[in-house]
Amino acid sequence: MAKISTYPTSQPTLNDILIGSDADNLDVTKNYLLKDIIALIPGGSLSVQSLNTLTGVVTINGLGGITVTETGSVISIDGSNAGSISSLTTNGTSGDADLTAGVLNIPNYGAGQFSSLTTLGNSGSSTLVAGVLNVPQYQRAITVTTSGSGAASLIGANLNIPYESISLTTLGNSGLATFTGNVLNVPQYQRAITVTTNGSGAASLIGANLNIPLETISITTLGNSGLATFTGNVLNVPAYQRAVTVTTGGSGAASLVGANLNIPYESISLTTLGTTGLATLTGNVLNVPQYQRQVTVTTGGSGAASLIGANLNIPYLNSYNTGAPTVVSASSGGSSSIPTALSTGATVNMYSGTWSGGNGDYTLTLPSATTDSYRSIRVITDGTFINTTMRILLTPVFGQTINGASSVILNKTYSGILVWSDGSNWRVIQEIS
Repeated sequence: MAKISTYPTSQPTLNDILIGSDADNLDVTKNYLLKDIIALIPGGSLSVQSLNTLTGVVTINGLGGITVTETGSVISIDGSNAGSISSLTTNGTSGDADLTAGVLNIPNYGAGQFSSLTTLGNSGSSTLVAGVLNVPQYQRAITVTTSGSGAASLIGANLNIPYESISLTTLGNSGLATFTGNVLNVPQYQRAITVTTNGSGAASLIGANLNIPLETISITTLGNSGLATFTGNVLNVPAYQRAVTVTTGGSGAASLVGANLNIPYESISLTTLGTTGLATLTGNVLNVPQYQRQVTVTTGGSGAASLIGANLNIPYLNSYNTGAPTVVSASSGGSSSIPTALSTGATVNMYSGTWSGGNGDYTLTLPSATTDSYRSIRVITDGTFINTTMRILLTPVFGQTINGASSVILNKTYSGILVWSDGSNWRVIQEIS
C-alpha cells in the first residue's frame, strides 16, 4: 500500500471519498463520502443544530429593529419593530431619501430647493417632485395598555389609557338614570299591568290590561302505560305502575333497593294463657288471654239469630218449639214415643235424655214422617251417660227409615241429634257427639 505521507495536502470537500473496511467482513474494502460520515456525527451536518454543546461566549446582536434579550438561559428575539426607524440622518444634499437598517436618511436638499413639504403615505422612500418634498409618515407598532388611573400617556411606543371600574345599581323604580362617582344607577322602571283570564282566543295587551284567555281542562288517568295525551280539553296521564318485589327475610330496617322492597320479620309465637289482664309480648312470644264474657241465651221469636250486648237470641227452628224440653227418663229395656204434632197450638220438639240404672238399650220412637211432614225434632243427652253401653235407640215407625237405617244411637254424654221429616222418612241434619 502506498505511503499516505507522500500525497499532497488539500482542502477537503463533502464529496471527497475515504477508504475503510466492512465491519462484518474485514476482507472487504469500501469507499465512503465525507458528507455521509459527517451526517453520522450527533449534531453534525453543515449548520448549527443546537447551542447546548457549544462552549465559550455566544454574542447575538439585534439589527434592523430586531431586539435580543437574555434572561437566565433563555434568549428572546423580538422582530416586531423590524423595518421601523431607529435614527434619522440628513447626509447628502440630493437624491432620494432611503431607509437602511432602521436609519432614515433625508438628504439636506438645502434652502430653496423645495417649496413645500407633504407626508403622503406611510412607507417607501421620500420624493422631491416640482419643489414638493414628500416624506411618508413612517409608522411604528404601538402597544396599548388599559391599566392604572389618571390621564392617558404615550411613552415611546406604549400608549396607556387608564380605565375606571364602574359599579351598577338599580335603586328606585322611577326618575332619570344617574352617574355619581363610579356608580351608575338605572332605576327599575315599572308599569302596573292588570291581568285578566276570561274569554277565549289569543292573549292580548290593550294599554295596561293583559288578557290571557283560559280554557277548562279535565284530567283523566286512563291506562297504565304509554305517553300522556291531550285531546280537546282532556289531559290523560296514564297511571304508570312499577312492579315491586316484596321479600320478608332478614332483620333490621325495611329497605327499598331498585324495585325490591325487603321487610324484615321476626317469628312470633302466640299463646292464650289466662282469661284476664293485658296481652303481653315477651321476647317473641305474644300472649293474648282468652277473655270471656257472660252471655245470656234466649230462644224466643223468629228470624235470624242476634247478639245485643251480652244477650244471644236464637229463634226456634219452627213454630212447634216451646220453651222447656221434654225430659226422657231412659233406662235399660225401657221405651217411649214422641207424640204427633198438634193441629193447633205448639208441640214440644226438644227432648232431653237422662239415664238411670245399669247398661242397656232404651227405645225412643219418632212419630210418622208422613203424618209430621217437614217437622224437625232434636234429642240431646246429659252427663248421666257414663258408658257407651247406655244407649238411646232413636227409631222411626214401622216401614220408615232414619238416614236409610232402622235407628240411630245416642250413647255419649252431652251429645245431640237433629232429625227432619222429608214427608216419607227421617233424615239426620245435625249431630253432635
